[in-house]
Amino acid sequence: MLDRIDKEILRLLLKYKGRLLTIRQISKKIKISPLTVKRHITKLEEEGYVIVKEEGKVRKYVRKKTS
Repeated sequence: MLDRIDKEILRLLLKYKGRLLTIRQISKKIKISPLTVKRHITKLEEEGYVIVKEEGKVRKYVRKKTS
């Protein structure tokens, strides 16, 4: 079940229309600590809501497209 923070992260990723965002970028935009964002992103990734793309040492996230 998605909570308020999960929904806020998904809305943000949807707003950026496929642009990849880092944990730090997400945390700054929704004013939540990076650790909290990381915990929620991990949950959303496991449940199939977001996709992680690794660029070297940087992990970026994007909302999974729904069909």
